[in-house]
Amino acid sequence: MSHSLFQQSLLIKKSFHKLSQIRNTNRRKFVTVRGDWETVVGLEIHTQLALSQKLFSSQKTLTNSSPNTQVSVLDAAFPGALPRLNENSLVCATKAALILSSSINSRSYFERKHYFYGDLPAGYQITQRSKPFSKGGVLHLKKEDGFQQNKSIRISQIQIEQDSGKSTLGSSEKERFIDLNRAGVGVLEIVCEPDIRVKDHQMKQIIVLNPKKGSWRCDINVSVRKAGEKFGVRTEIKHLVKYSSIKEAIDYESDRLCRILENGGEIQQETRGYDISKKETFHLRSKEESEDYRFNEFVESVQKSLPESIEIRKKRLTSQYGLSSYQIEILIESPGSVEYFEKSSMKFTEIQVIGEVFGWLKMRNLSLNNCPVEPESLGELLDMIEKNEISGLMAKNVLHAMMDGESQNPRDIASKYGWIQLNDEKALIHICEEVCHSNPDTVLKIKQGKERLIGFLIGEVMIKTGRKSNPHVVNTIFRNIFGLSEKEKK
Repeated sequence: MSHSLFQQSLLIKKSFHKLSQIRNTNRRKFVTVRGDWETVVGLEIHTQLALSQKLFSSQKTLTNSSPNTQVSVLDAAFPGALPRLNENSLVCATKAALILSSSINSRSYFERKHYFYGDLPAGYQITQRSKPFSKGGVLHLKKEDGFQQNKSIRISQIQIEQDSGKSTLGSSEKERFIDLNRAGVGVLEIVCEPDIRVKDHQMKQIIVLNPKKGSWRCDINVSVRKAGEKFGVRTEIKHLVKYSSIKEAIDYESDRLCRILENGGEIQQETRGYDISKKETFHLRSKEESEDYRFNEFVESVQKSLPESIEIRKKRLTSQYGLSSYQIEILIESPGSVEYFEKSSMKFTEIQVIGEVFGWLKMRNLSLNNCPVEPESLGELLDMIEKNEISGLMAKNVLHAMMDGESQNPRDIASKYGWIQLNDEKALIHICEEVCHSNPDTVLKIKQGKERLIGFLIGEVMIKTGRKSNPHVVNTIFRNIFGLSEKEKK
């Protein structure tokens, strides 16, 4: 390890040791919560890169300068100003990655993270998310570093980004002073996994870097849970710059979250600040999801907006619905027909109904997408056919009623006009026996082997029931009457 890397490694561990000496001396607004809660902490550490110039401009990074005297046209977001990466930032990032055993990506890139504050003139921050400088890593801590037991903190990723300016509250809430000297300064963000556990008042074990000259700050993600349960909803506490403040903020927020849960409340994901004088956290804003930052992933966003390609759609319709090439062509040639088909759960096996639909549309020079019957209503009608609630013939009547403007659902229409199929076996047996009694000659011929005449008797039953009886059930009843099984059917 080079001298530089060795010095930085010692610096990190010394910071840990200092934290371990902090005692629980802060006055607490909440009394201690019950000891069966476990606090889970994850850290996002922002440390200023040791660069003489800013990350994307040649402006100097001088400290203790008068406000707004170290600002380039890029820092102030003048139109036409283009960023140019300070290559020394890669050297600093590489050192950090090596110290933390983080895997450096052979290719990483920058993205724009959009949000709007007075100290961010461009309206976005140049940062890394999808492809950061490095991924993974770990920091091993031992008892000799000031901890009760050996501890390993996993690193999620390390990314390079530009800092924002400094916003200071004036004499009133409506007055703010903006200093852009810090805007565009190179920052390394080390994102840690939520590996820190705090139960009762065990010492808070925090990863921090040297706070010399205010060149670092830490965001803390805090959640609470019963030991062994899944992670709870987290809150983020922003911009902590002192060891003592980190510990106090975790103490306060842990108690606040436990209180909410113990009183039957629900934790809201949010971003909070920490008031050093009051020693308590306060609401800043609801926690932003990554989508709200509108990262400029142009190609991906355009790709997601594109419709499904024809070839992919054909393959999917075949595998998902078992449609033939002919059926797929019928759907694809008419815009919107595939969408209608999928919403209605249309089944091409119901050829009577489907034929009526396409025939009706063709006569009026309309596509399936312009069908007056809602796809959900057609889907319900097809389900009724599949469940033998209605015959294909009666389904055509229902379909025509809907096409002619009936606004009720298919089942109500069928009930209204008496088109619901008769499936009651007891009632049908009685009707079938009456038909046999009325047609003794036909019955005799069937017994002599002319089974086809069963179709005549089925027709008679259909007439008696107003074509509402289930022909399959009726056929089974007649075959049972004559002692014929389905296998003997000729």
